[in-house]
Amino acid sequence: MDQIVARTKDHEFRNYLILQKVERMWLYVASPRQILQYIAVISHGKSPGEIAVGSNGLGNADFNARLLKGNGGYAYEIKELYQLHGPVPLKEMQQKYGVTFPQRYIYVTNSMAKEIVLQDQIRIF
Repeated sequence: MDQIVARTKDHEFRNYLILQKVERMWLYVASPRQILQYIAVISHGKSPGEIAVGSNGLGNADFNARLLKGNGGYAYEIKELYQLHGPVPLKEMQQKYGVTFPQRYIYVTNSMAKEIVLQDQIRIF
């Protein structure tokens, strides 16, 4: 996560294609912090070879060359990144919203989307 915040990594790599209508990825910071801390505005899923040549983000060249192991199926450009004013701990996610840390992904609940408004968060870039 630190690499995305520092902008040395400008794409998030996943093995699965997220629906094109999805515009944001809510990013959970795992152990030891275990908190929902960021919201990223993302591009549609890109296939290997679709990241612009000369893009210097960490992992981009390997993704284009199909050299990434594990998370090399699709790349989502991080267009904007927001930090939550109040990060949501795992226990609160479970109790208040009925969700937990996803192994792949889950869609944000309506109550989360209503309570955690993007425009009210801290824009990092």
